[in-house]
Amino acid sequence: METFKQIITAYPVYQEADLVLCYGSAVTSSHPFDKARDIDLAFYSHSAQKMTRRLEHFQGYLLDAWCYPLSAIKEVKCDEIRLRDACVLKDTHSYWPNMQATLMALYEKGPMRDQNHLSFMAKWLTNTLTLDGTDLKSLFKQQQLAEEALIYYFDVKNQWYEGISKSLASLKAHDTQAYACLERWLKKRDITALHAFVTAATVIRET
Repeated sequence: METFKQIITAYPVYQEADLVLCYGSAVTSSHPFDKARDIDLAFYSHSAQKMTRRLEHFQGYLLDAWCYPLSAIKEVKCDEIRLRDACVLKDTHSYWPNMQATLMALYEKGPMRDQNHLSFMAKWLTNTLTLDGTDLKSLFKQQQLAEEALIYYFDVKNQWYEGISKSLASLKAHDTQAYACLERWLKKRDITALHAFVTAATVIRET
């Protein structure tokens, strides 16, 4: 917590903020202040007019901070789901309890993707898998496939995709077969393994 306090003290923009949150590995990791990691911050301020991003260095750490207008506290959006387990560094008017309750309700509801979206993603993934992998464009698209397929997998299960680290950990814990397919694609570039992963997700959607 001392490091967090030093960050707030060092930058006027955080001192002026009404709500400052820290989230991500700095909160969940057993080694939160490993300087190879970013410190992820979100802050809400009455002086902010729109959402902006600040990237700064602080005592060897990389600070990755998103700034929101104070009004955003009452208009929580899906991309703020990541904040639900945040550590509160500053809260001038007890904004966080209500905001966290809204985030938790949104999280429990799931992304609720409609069938048109899921059908489109299934078709896009299938088409991309069939591209000739020798030209640069096809190779580049195939690099996107693993994460896009992972997002699709969680959409199908009506679960939030929460970034690579959390999603892979969840997949490994709850679906070892799907995890093995994705691992085989990433480590050995076995395209049949990625086919199997996408097919498995599509079967979940159709059952």
